[in-house]
Formats: sequence, C-alpha cells, structure tokens
Amino acid sequence: MWPSDGKAAEANATKIQPLIKKIPGLREELAKPRSFRADRYAFSNLVSYFCGSGTKIISKSCQLVLGDEIDQYQSPPNVNQVKEMQKRTRSYDHSIVGLVCTPTTQNGPIWQEYIKGSQGKWFLRCKGCGELTLDSSNTNNLQFESEYVDELKTYKVKRGSCALICPSCKHEHTYEDCRWMNMNGAWVHKFPELMDEHISFQFGALASQLKSLNWDYIAQQQLDAGKSADISMQMSFSNSIRGLPWMPRAVTKEEIASLKERHCWTTELSKDDIELIIVTSDTMDDFSSYGVFAWDVHDNIWMLECGEVPSLELTDEKREELNNIANEEGRPPVQCLQDIVDKQYLGLNVGLVVIDAGGHRADLVRHFIKSNWTISVQQKGSSMVSKHFKLAEKFKPAYITAFSLAKYVGELSEKDAETVSAILREEEATENAIRAAEDCVKRLEQEDKADEIAQLLADGELGEGAY
Repeated sequence: MWPSDGKAAEANATKIQPLIKKIPGLREELAKPRSFRADRYAFSNLVSYFCGSGTKIISKSCQLVLGDEIDQYQSPPNVNQVKEMQKRTRSYDHSIVGLVCTPTTQNGPIWQEYIKGSQGKWFLRCKGCGELTLDSSNTNNLQFESEYVDELKTYKVKRGSCALICPSCKHEHTYEDCRWMNMNGAWVHKFPELMDEHISFQFGALASQLKSLNWDYIAQQQLDAGKSADISMQMSFSNSIRGLPWMPRAVTKEEIASLKERHCWTTELSKDDIELIIVTSDTMDDFSSYGVFAWDVHDNIWMLECGEVPSLELTDEKREELNNIANEEGRPPVQCLQDIVDKQYLGLNVGLVVIDAGGHRADLVRHFIKSNWTISVQQKGSSMVSKHFKLAEKFKPAYITAFSLAKYVGELSEKDAETVSAILREEEATENAIRAAEDCVKRLEQEDKADEIAQLLADGELGEGAY
C-alpha cells in the first residue's frame, strides 16, 4: 500500500514491474494471459495487490503485507489503514507486516509502531575501541569546521574537516572509515525479547555509504538546521538525516550536565596563561542562557561555567523577593547576568561580554549594554556598525583608548601585544596605556590614516586619553 493510487501505479511502473521482468520465473508468469490487472498481479502461485490508502482494504487475505510511507496515508474517515493491513494476515499462522516510512512526528503511525516494538538502532563500530558506540542517528558525535562565505551570507562546512568522534574512547574517524564502520556495525535492540513478535528498526544517515549522504553533506544539513533555522529545515534534518520524529527544541538539565562534562575545563589553568575572560549570553522569553570562557595565550578557548539566569539585571527589591522564594524552596540565591559579569574567574575580571542585542527583550538588553562597563560593539543587522567603540564610564579613558586604537590598527607588534595584554590584566597601568595610545596614533599617521583617526577623536569614540 502507498499513500495514493497514483503513487501505487507509479511505484509499480517504475520499480516493481521492471524488477519482475528481470526475474526469469516471474517474467514467464507475466507473459501469461490475464496475469496483470490495474491493481494486482495474478500468477499461478502468487497474487500480489497494490493500491493507495484512500480506500479501506476488505475481502483480502495476505501472508505478506507491505506499507510504504505510512505517515502520509490519506485514510478514509474512521479507518486506521495500519490496523486494516494487520487484519489481512490473520488467516495465516505465519505472516509478516512490514511498515516503512521516514518518521515525521512522535504521534505519527511509523514512530508509534517503532516504540511498540524491539526498538532496534543501527550502530557503527569504532575503529579505536572496537565497540558499537556510534548511533547512526546521533549527529552530535560528528565534529566539523565551518567558515563564513560572504557571497552567500551564510556559513559553510569546510570540505574534508568532518570527524566522527567515538563517545567512549574519543577516537577520531575520517570519512574514509565510513564503509568499515558500517560493514562491521550491527543492530542493537532496546527490547530484544520483542524481536520475535514485533521487531522494529531505526537508522540515520550516518548508516549510509552513498556519496550523496557523505559526512560533509550531513554536517551542512546540521549547520543549516541550527536553532536560528525555520521549523521546516529542522523537521527535514530530524526526519531525513537523523531518521527521527521532529520535536521542538528544548535544553534539558541532562543536556546541560552533559555539556559541562564534555566541554568544561578539567585541568588546572594558570592565570598567567589567560589572555581574556569572555561571557556570552543569549536572551530568551523568560530567561537568559550564558557561558563563561577563558581565552589563553595558545588561542584555546576553555568553558569555565554555563547556565541560565532569570534576568539581565535585578533591583535590590526584586532580588530580595526572589531570594525569599528561593530560600523557602531550598534553592540557592538567585543570580542575574550582571552578577555573572561582575564575578572574577581564575582571579581575573571579565574582559568581554557578547550578547544577542535583537529579538527577545531588546529594550532590556539595550539598557544592560548602556549601563555596563564594557566597550559596546555593534555587529550584524545594525545600522551602527560603523560606530565601533563606546567610551567606558567605569574605567579610565586611557585604558579604553589603548585597546581601541590597538584593535583599530588591526595588526599589533609584539611589543604592542604585550602592552595591551598587561593593560587587560592591570587596570591601573595608565601610563603604559597612554604610551601605547600615542604609539598607535603615530603609526596611523605614518600609514596616511590621520584623517580617520582625527574623525574618531572628534567623535569622542576613542576617549580623552587619545588626545
């Protein structure tokens, strides 16, 4: 059975009949008179029906029933075609009902049949530890690099950068390992005791050896279906790549714990090796997620902390109210994003805050930026991109001046880099900051950028120390 009579006729004409003609015994049967009708093959020892899902199946007994794309069935009113197909087999002691479909939603027929069964999943075998550790539907184990393409205004996966990481031994596999991993893979059933009466299978695109479903392609589909993508892209990725029903995106406590376990730093970091402490935040309707990262001298980025806070800022009255509630419920004191920013990490102050300025609670974000100590840098989607810097109100102008000028120049000498690094750590290094600012101004003048720097100075973008 197919979703419609048209699909049934098309499948018969393009797939079933050409196959029959290539099998000698069946080809001879097909040549006999009245062996083929619009909805069936009537051979001497076999009758095979094919039809669409729009009409209830009646008056037929079948030992083998196949239903294709069952989530797309257009069943008649008050008719469950999956149940009707199962009824057609009751005349036989031994019979098979096979249902095939790309899953759509958790309530879809194919997924409901899957979870009633043995719930077999296809696992790839790791070449490192030799175990079946890689679920073919779990693309989280597929790591890759991406780059922004200006012409397309989007991110693209770097070809050949994909690596499938074993979650157990951390062995990195390249696409050349794909065939071996699948040829040595196996089905793993959650409920093996159900295999004799209701066996069910599920697999994702990582189980494929087709070049059209290579790892670069899978990674690009994952990139395109990110949290900023529309639902249709996310559904397509879940259904057609992962082989799973689409579910609304939500972060669970278990996922946060897993993120911390897999990505938070676990070794001792030296304060002297850290160049910058960064806080990132994304605002949602009723909370803000955040991450705290350390950027070291080797250009490694370490996650130090991550979590959720209910708001960006809290008044004393609101904090007291929320803390009273938290105390009654046995929870720790409430924090806001400002608390996260104001803390020290590894003995260092936060040097950069990156926050989504559009969308959710945009007015509160603007207030947070205005009142915060950091340099304000407008980026994508803003008409203020040309205004790169805002004078900090809480720190000395020379501190911001040196950093602003150094970033404006773009390429730092080794001496300048050391100076700026020292300034980032020691807010009181005012004389060094002014000297660094003067050096940067001289370089700009030598590079015929005097007009540009003069305009920046006139606009007050670089602070009084630049004068």
